[in-house]
Amino acid sequence: MATKTADWAALVKAEIEPDNQPQDVFPIDRYDEPYVDADGNPAVIRVLGEYSDALKAFDRQMTIKDAENGGGPQTDEEKEQRASERCAAATTGWNIAIGGKEIPFSKENAATLYTNGVWIRTQVYIRMQKRKRFLPVKSSA
Repeated sequence: MATKTADWAALVKAEIEPDNQPQDVFPIDRYDEPYVDADGNPAVIRVLGEYSDALKAFDRQMTIKDAENGGGPQTDEEKEQRASERCAAATTGWNIAIGGKEIPFSKENAATLYTNGVWIRTQVYIRMQKRKRFLPVKSSA
């Protein structure tokens, strides 16, 4: 018996749904030392997966913006900014301090952090791409 469209569409959506659950990134600096919060605890950045609703919405907005402006980012600076904004769109929160100073979370602060700290952005990007981290663990029983 053929599966109804609504049935298989629901199954596909269920496969993507874990990307909407934030996962933790424990960032390290350029010298492989962990970042910490103001209390000395390991810093954490919470990010959504590549197929999350937030990133799909960001990508749609950028497609519209690019169409209206006659194309996407052209210069290296524009490409770097777009990458930082995309990672910021996937970031849902954090607990991080730089130089002992707590950085309050906002999408704008995230984009700034990722623009100025490319090594942090790279760690966030890698976590976004690792779908296995977003999938529920299957029991062996």
